[in-house]
Amino acid sequence: MAYCENCGAKLEPGDAYCDQCGAKQMPFAPSAFGKKNVKTRSDAPAAYCDQCGAKLEPGDAYCDQCGAKQMPGTLQTVSGKRKKDSPNPQKGLFGDDSRENMELFNSFSWTFEWEAAAKKAMGEKELGIILTNLSALASQLGASESETAGVISGYIASAKQRGVDYYLLRMDRNSVAFGGSVPNSVEEIVAFLRQAIDVARPKYLFILGNEGIVDVATWENRSKSNNQDADVDSDFAYVVLDAVSPWEGQKFNLNDALRVGRLPTSDGDFEGFRRYFENAAEGIGSMDEIRTFGLSAQVWEDESQFEYEHFRSNSEDVAVSPDVELADTEEMLKRSGEDFNILFFNLHGHDMEKYWRGQSGWDYPEAVSPDVFSDYSVPFFLGVEACYGARYIGYTIEESILKTAMRNKCLAFLGSSRIALGWHIPEKRNWADIVVGDFLKHVVCGETAGDAHLLGLKALLSKHSSPLPDDILTVAEFALYGDPSACTGKNKRKGMVKGMVKKALGGVPKGLCVPVPDVLRAADMYLAEVSAEIESIIDAYVAQIIPFHQGDGTHMKNIGLSQKTYRLQNGNLYNKTYSYESKCGRSFVTVYFDKNGNILDAGVSK
Repeated sequence: MAYCENCGAKLEPGDAYCDQCGAKQMPFAPSAFGKKNVKTRSDAPAAYCDQCGAKLEPGDAYCDQCGAKQMPGTLQTVSGKRKKDSPNPQKGLFGDDSRENMELFNSFSWTFEWEAAAKKAMGEKELGIILTNLSALASQLGASESETAGVISGYIASAKQRGVDYYLLRMDRNSVAFGGSVPNSVEEIVAFLRQAIDVARPKYLFILGNEGIVDVATWENRSKSNNQDADVDSDFAYVVLDAVSPWEGQKFNLNDALRVGRLPTSDGDFEGFRRYFENAAEGIGSMDEIRTFGLSAQVWEDESQFEYEHFRSNSEDVAVSPDVELADTEEMLKRSGEDFNILFFNLHGHDMEKYWRGQSGWDYPEAVSPDVFSDYSVPFFLGVEACYGARYIGYTIEESILKTAMRNKCLAFLGSSRIALGWHIPEKRNWADIVVGDFLKHVVCGETAGDAHLLGLKALLSKHSSPLPDDILTVAEFALYGDPSACTGKNKRKGMVKGMVKKALGGVPKGLCVPVPDVLRAADMYLAEVSAEIESIIDAYVAQIIPFHQGDGTHMKNIGLSQKTYRLQNGNLYNKTYSYESKCGRSFVTVYFDKNGNILDAGVSK
């Protein structure tokens, strides 16, 4: 039998806090049967931290255990019992106390408690981590820490009801998991997460905050398909828990990878933050009927229709732009009785404007803007192939479709942080076509957003025996936003990650490592020349790709065209890139071919 070392009250097995006095308990604290192992206490009212439950000494301004600032006169208890009218900031938005899930990583014995949590969840729930810097997040949102924590704890309680057991990992000064220091880089965060999964492997990692709250990996863009993006912002480092650029040749096992999603935040937008969690709590798993909508640039209509066939819910084809322009899109999405909850967009995007655009020849009309998603009527999932489709870093809510969608009932959003590549021929689908098309197909089939994202990445990386540089670019730049455990509810099933409790099961290799082919030992590319005969073969092929071009390619110089040919490191594969000016900015075409001029793959920027 265990007793509280602070007040002597009887504890139930597994109690992390005393029900009588709120004191935090050390695992298997020794106490004699029938004997109250009590410290001498004065008759003065005792005070306990409302953040972690630790006992406070008189006059303490901060908790010695978790560092939380104390409000004078509000946290006292009388005769070892909390006042009934004392506020509890961990009492969540939805009325459930989730303090254990909020404080697990704040314990000096977090490894024991994390392992115990995984054992408890196994077979019943999926395990996940919510990662944020709570103090920095609250400050950015313009709210108190207790208000922000209340929203998170309420959502944790809601997720638990649908079978996902989330635990908050605070990477600020209140967390002992990081040894009292605040991690300032992806490398430091990844290093701790690797320790955590060596104890118990979660399935989901839900990151709260923009790049200023939880850092984003930034890697040199070593794909030569375009010369505009010098680097790429990516959360892929958290998926595989490896902060080294994927162009360095390491191997990744996507079967063991984390399902990662991020909720971008904005200055002063506590309301939008709260709204996402309210909408997610209500919408995840509640879609009894799937209703799909697709919109494509006219030049990619055939390929878009091919993708759409795999998940559409009705007989309507993908709408096309320029036939559909901005006012039409808003009317179509918000017309009464439709309530589309699966949205697919294969359009152009740009880093200098907020719109996604259609295309027919030289015509690039505005087709989608952030306002389209203001006050959206039902929870929805969204996949977009556009360049910069998921842009949010440095942009306001009004400038970012992603940010606007996430505060207006979007549960999960898959898009690219950089220039994305795809194709216009269904039989040759690649890059953005595969990742986004497969994501939506699997979401409609009932997979979680995180699982659907990984299935799309795996499909892309299995296309070639050795991944191409643009395969890796696509993997790095397409990220998931929103709760990775979000699902429609259709054909819902629980997918436990094997080896979740690693200490308990034993014999499970540590860390996340993966047998994807040698991802990029052959990725480095060098300027090269090919014969005039092969050059003409590739040029003729590209003349059919550039939609406004007709003829034999002789006037391609009139559009500001630049061309470069590269040889991949293995010497047997070449890449030729073309860039040209369009009304949607600088556009790109890339072609991969062998030394005999046989074309392996090709794509055009979105």
